[in-house]
Amino acid sequence: MKLGFVLLGFAFVVASAAATNCWEIYQMPSGWGSYSALLCTSSQIVGYFYGPPSGPFSQVLHGQIQSTTPPSYGSGTYRVYLQSYTYASPYNAVLKCYKRMGNPNNYWWLYQQQVTLNGGQSTSDSGAWVLAGCPPVKNYAHPASSPPQVQIAVAWNGFGQKGSR
Repeated sequence: MKLGFVLLGFAFVVASAAATNCWEIYQMPSGWGSYSALLCTSSQIVGYFYGPPSGPFSQVLHGQIQSTTPPSYGSGTYRVYLQSYTYASPYNAVLKCYKRMGNPNNYWWLYQQQVTLNGGQSTSDSGAWVLAGCPPVKNYAHPASSPPQVQIAVAWNGFGQKGSR
C-alpha cells in the first residue's frame, strides 16, 4: 500500500508538470523544421515516505525534447536530455541523446551520444552527435530564472555548421 502512494505521488508530479515546467519532456511537433524549449534540472518532491522515517523525498528531474525524425532522415524517435547546465559564462549545457528502441507497447531508451555546448554553439553536421543519428541542437539563450534555464533548439535540417563547433 505504501509503495502505491509513492508511485501515485510520482505520477501526480509528472502529470502536473505537463506543458508548464522546464523539467518536463517537450514533444517537438511533427513536420516542424525547428523547435526550442527552455530546459532545466530541478529537484522536485516526487513522493512521501510513511512510517519512520516519514516525510517527502525528492528527485532531480531533467528537461528533455522528444523528436521523431522527418521521413527524409530515416525513422526513429530521439530525446535530447539536459544533463546539466551552468548559469555562468560560458553558459555550458551538457546534453545527452537517447533513441527509442523496441515497439510502441514495449520500448526503452538507448544512449547514443553526449555533447557540451557553450552559449551560442550548435552541433556540427559532421560531428559525432549528428553522425550518431541525433537531431542537431543549439544552446540558444540563458534568461535569468529560478531554477536556471537554457533555451535548447532542435532542428533536423541543422544550423549551418559544416565543420567543427
